Amino acid sequence: VVAFILIGVAVYGRASALVTNLPIIGGILACGVILIIISILGLIGAVKHHQVLLFF
Repeated sequence: VVAFILIGVAVYGRASALVTNLPIIGGILACGVILIIISILGLIGAVKHHQVLLFF
């Protein structure tokens, strides 16, 4: 949920020109994407009981 909120805030900030500093928007967007990837890997690890995926 937090990842989708971060991505939504970044997209809104870029579309509305609320934030003029583009590296900040890119950083927020990157954090959201990284959180989604980590959560998907955790979900796969939990479903398959994969020890390596659950370690991270």
